[in-house]
Amino acid sequence: MKKYVLLTVVILFSCTKDDELPIIAACGVDNPVEDLNWLKTEINRRETNPSADMKYCSITLDQYENQVVFVYNDCNPVIDKIIPILNCDGEVLNNSESLLNLGERINRTIIWKPKNFVCGTN
Repeated sequence: MKKYVLLTVVILFSCTKDDELPIIAACGVDNPVEDLNWLKTEINRRETNPSADMKYCSITLDQYENQVVFVYNDCNPVIDKIIPILNCDGEVLNNSESLLNLGERINRTIIWKPKNFVCGTN
């Protein structure tokens, strides 16, 4: 019986760790999700006011042209919109006049996603 209890505990802990998102130091802080006020506010807004389409959204930390950027991703197959890309100060780098090539991002890491996230993580 003790073996089954121990096995269950090990499985539970290993499953929860897979769902945890990495904490990556960037923008001069140890944890951008907690330490950058504009990013923390955006994540809080998303979590306190979820929409039906939120399951398609994530926020990634990426590198683009040798700078750290944050991308508000949306993989909804029926939505066509400009994906916001922000710098460390929370300033939007792309808009309808100056689109950035999302394919040129490297070191893409999801730093926030909803619990019911339906998109691939690659």
